[in-house]
Amino acid sequence: MEGTCITCCFWKRFDANTGECHCKAPLPFNHNPKDQMINFETRWPLTNKEQSCGELKPIPAS
Repeated sequence: MEGTCITCCFWKRFDANTGECHCKAPLPFNHNPKDQMINFETRWPLTNKEQSCGELKPIPAS
């Protein structure tokens, strides 16, 4: 899994397979796109451990 989210220092793991990408600022997210009111909040992108955004920064070796 070299070059994927699980090996990136920007990735914050939630469970065995998913986490948030903290590489860039959080993005706007609409809770209910069919709602007439604009109901946005910002969130970090939710990603799978095997994904990659291309901004990979490896976790430093201990």
